[in-house]
Order: sequence, then structure tokens, then C-alpha cells
Amino acid sequence: MNRFFHFFLLLISVATLFSCADNAVCINDNTSLVKIRFKNFDGESEDVIINSLTAVENTALYPQYTQDTTSSVIISLNPREPVTTLEFIIQDTLRTLELSYNLRPQFISPECGMYISFSNLEVASHSFDSLILVQPIIDEQVNTNIEIIH
Repeated sequence: MNRFFHFFLLLISVATLFSCADNAVCINDNTSLVKIRFKNFDGESEDVIINSLTAVENTALYPQYTQDTTSSVIISLNPREPVTTLEFIIQDTLRTLELSYNLRPQFISPECGMYISFSNLEVASHSFDSLILVQPIIDEQVNTNIEIIH
């Protein structure tokens, strides 16, 4: 009888463990965030005054960078189009930056649904004096995607 009781407890424990495994874990390392750093001609980080930053596709997208002094910005790409066009007004001068990338919808699971994967970042055009695409991979672990020499 004691053996049956231990077997029953083991069975209940295993069933409880597997029932917890049914909960979906929807962790995704992909991101839509592009990290832009401002540097001087010596390669050192440099603070710039951003009077405003807007996305042509959605002008209300980046209000946190209005009248801000910073050496870096983090930009969320447009998930509906393979291009995001940015207009910076930096120290009262209009500068544009057009980014292109690949969009790929991916199905994770019925519990987690779909997500959009961003890849192959490119600078389609810009009006800055100098700009370097440091890392075309759009990923959480990337520290800098683009350096703007100012």
C-alpha cells in the first residue's frame, strides 16, 4: 500500500510539472530598435541638441527627442513599410536619414502569435556630413547601428 501511495504522489508531481509547461513562453530577441550615436571627427561621443526628431511616416513617433541634448538616440522602425525616413532638426539645421530594411512576418505559436522580424539595415540616403553604418543587424545585443559624425 505504501508503494502505491508513493507512486501516486510521483504521478501527481509529474502531471503538475507538465501542466506548467503548457504555458507559452513568448521571448523574442528580435527588435525594431536602431541605435544611433553622434560622434565628433576624433571618434568620441558628442552631445548634440536635437530640436526635434520626427518620422515622415508618423510625425508623433519620437516626441521624447524634442529639445533634448544627447549623444545617442534609439529609433523604432516602421513595421508596415520597409523604409523609415527621419527628419532631425539638430542645432537648428534640418538633416534627413532614410533607412531601409527587410521585413519578414514570422509565426511563433498559436499562443504567441506573429511578430515582424527586421533585418539587413541599410542607409538609403542622408544629409549629414558623414555617417557610418556600423552594424546592419537589428538585434537587442547590438550597441550601435549607425554613427553620425557631427
